[in-house]
Amino acid sequence: MEDVKIRIDKKTGKMSFDCAGFIGEGCSVIEEIEQQLGSVTKHEDKDERYQYEIPVPAQQGIMG
Repeated sequence: MEDVKIRIDKKTGKMSFDCAGFIGEGCSVIEEIEQQLGSVTKHEDKDERYQYEIPVPAQQGIMG
């Protein structure tokens, strides 16, 4: 399950994102959102960024 927490500093207006549960390409979506909201001053990838789900192939029946 993906989870995004956004914190906004009341005094400075700076935002920070803490994302969890995004795997592989899902992290790219968050990066795009960050860039659309303003200039990005710091970005750190978590280990989840480098994990990928391998789809389970469909079972094929044996025709006889």
